[in-house]
Amino acid sequence: MTWNRYCRGKFVPALIFITADILAAYLLFGLRINRQVSMLLLGVMIGSQVLAVCFDYWKKKRFYDSVFRKLEKLDQKYLLPELLEHPDFGEGEVLTEVLYETDRAMHEYLRQYRDEMKELQDYMELWVHEIKLPIASLVLMLHNDNLLSGEKVKAQVKRIECAVEQILYYTRGQNTEKDYLIKTYSLEQIIGRVLQSEKEAILGQQIHLKLEGLKCRVQTDSKWMEFIVRQILNNSLKYLKGKEDEICITGREEEDCTILSLWDNGIGIEESELSRVFEKSFTGENGRRVQSSTGMGLYLCKKLCGKLGHDILIHSVKNSYTEVEIRFWKHEFYQVLEDDGKLTKL
Repeated sequence: MTWNRYCRGKFVPALIFITADILAAYLLFGLRINRQVSMLLLGVMIGSQVLAVCFDYWKKKRFYDSVFRKLEKLDQKYLLPELLEHPDFGEGEVLTEVLYETDRAMHEYLRQYRDEMKELQDYMELWVHEIKLPIASLVLMLHNDNLLSGEKVKAQVKRIECAVEQILYYTRGQNTEKDYLIKTYSLEQIIGRVLQSEKEAILGQQIHLKLEGLKCRVQTDSKWMEFIVRQILNNSLKYLKGKEDEICITGREEEDCTILSLWDNGIGIEESELSRVFEKSFTGENGRRVQSSTGMGLYLCKKLCGKLGHDILIHSVKNSYTEVEIRFWKHEFYQVLEDDGKLTKL
């Protein structure tokens, strides 16, 4: 720390000191106090001021020079706060606290980033394993004409499509704020598009489908919500009993929210597993019976619903039914501008 840098911003204190010295001299000489005494008092006063300034400069120079020396030696500059000595002046304490807080926030960000990268790596390993299965099935069909049929090929291609869609939404879900647009939609619009995409699977399994109350209007992002509903519907299709299968999709208005319910009379979920179904990679007893289960579908649903400001709940009784509810709250999580469709996030 140079003297010139130290003196920057010290104009007002210096002006106060000089003014005080001039006033003191005026009073001492104006009151006709002994000249030698007056000179002595002024000398003591000015000398004290100079000593105070020099001591303050020395103290700060020692601290800041130490900071810069340590900074130059460090390859990882962000470790600086951990090496700082505790300063004995106010400005240094403020600076140290700011650096400590900045360092803490940076470490928290890095920890979160590492966790996300680890999570992505784990999911990629699961996804690669899952995508290999339908590809291997298609290769086997191509080498065996007896196995090759349009329906079987469609089924395997559908599996690949679902896996690709899932990883696409997983990666986008890391930063959904830049990828979604909240507008007002009817549940009928969203459910209609999902059912259209899953029409062959529903018809192929001869499922009795019941739709009610879908005229309700909700504020959401249609693409994200279609993906969420599709994941839930695929779970229902995957875990049906194969006899008198039924799926009910209903909407209803409550005082503080609109509820979308997807109910099926499938094999249900063990009560002990209900609290874990939204955990990453949790497959449970049912998932272990299904080769294609990764335990990521409901995890993604929970994660994306949270980012959209919705809640998702699940109720189930083993060998009886499973019901998933999505709650669209009627609060001002988002302010939707109906006139131009743009979004303002509060």
